[in-house]
Amino acid sequence: MLELELGNRFYTRVEISEATGIPADANQFSRDVKRRLENEGYAYEWKNRRGVQILSRTITPQMELKKLLVERLGMNPQVNALDFAQFILAIISEPGFSSMPYDTKESVISKICGHDIDDATLRNWAKKLYQTNNAHREKKGALWHTFRDDNGIKRQEPADPDGEDYKAYCAARSSSMKAIEEADEKANASPEIRKMAYGKMITSLYGELGYYYWCPAIELNGMGEDIDEILRLVKEILSSPE
Repeated sequence: MLELELGNRFYTRVEISEATGIPADANQFSRDVKRRLENEGYAYEWKNRRGVQILSRTITPQMELKKLLVERLGMNPQVNALDFAQFILAIISEPGFSSMPYDTKESVISKICGHDIDDATLRNWAKKLYQTNNAHREKKGALWHTFRDDNGIKRQEPADPDGEDYKAYCAARSSSMKAIEEADEKANASPEIRKMAYGKMITSLYGELGYYYWCPAIELNGMGEDIDEILRLVKEILSSPE
């Protein structure tokens, strides 16, 4: 966050350029500086060709949240702070969210945030959590089942590793794999032919039984007080009038 002196402190054009990182010779210098000051909650008086007088500052919960995410969690300043914070909270509080497939995560988080958030954005957020060591990837999170219903619509649901449906899928897959291996061995099939045979097997099983797979989980590392503060700020932002 931008930290400027208050109490009618006057910043010359060069000083405010250095403070904001906006080049003094930029084509839209005054516009860019004003936008930055307003986004940071500063009240000011602009002095054409001279500089700016900083009058006061109002720090909102949104600004506090952005500062926390950027300075303490290492997030990109361009991130949508409220959406990203709700993503973090969903990982720890929404049942099963951390180990859902991403297109299912997309549906859940879009409902929580009240607008569409796509699969690619969620993947980028998770990647950033991993890169900043705020989370790690648990490879064997939860078993999921993808299938098409009677109307041909793709569905996803959590699956029971001890359930009869999963056992039937494993048995069918094992039997098909054995048949493919035996046929390939007799025909001395090339790697390309084997790959095609495997793909046909998966397609056939999907049409009949769907597809089962283990979905990795996003596990947050010790974030302690940061989580409490994120929760407080999100609640404050959501409860405040528009």
